[in-house]
Amino acid sequence: MSFLRHIKKLILILLIPALCWVFYNHAANWHFHILPNGMIVGHAHPYDKHTNPDSPFPNHNHTKSELLYLDIITHVLVVIVAAFFLSQIFRTFTQLSIPLRPLVRIPADYGQVKDSRAPPLRSC
Repeated sequence: MSFLRHIKKLILILLIPALCWVFYNHAANWHFHILPNGMIVGHAHPYDKHTNPDSPFPNHNHTKSELLYLDIITHVLVVIVAAFFLSQIFRTFTQLSIPLRPLVRIPADYGQVKDSRAPPLRSC
């Protein structure tokens, strides 16, 4: 059990620089391309920003498959990171030991039959 805990900590420590790079890349290198059909596609990867400083659309080109792969990678990484952090938050809340008080106090002898005989008859 201790070995697994150390492996998990090591993975978390190694994910921190990767996560920082993903956020930096998204913030610093996000740009758009106009497709031939007029659709605008946004993605992030390092590129030469000095090609046309007045336009949000850089002069470099991508093939259709490159645009597809960049779009998938960009969105899948965001979903994976969000799912990881949400799972860690959920795990933290489920491990908290919060004592719960019952809403209704039920007596210990509730539902037990005390005597199986009928009460005696009274004569009139």
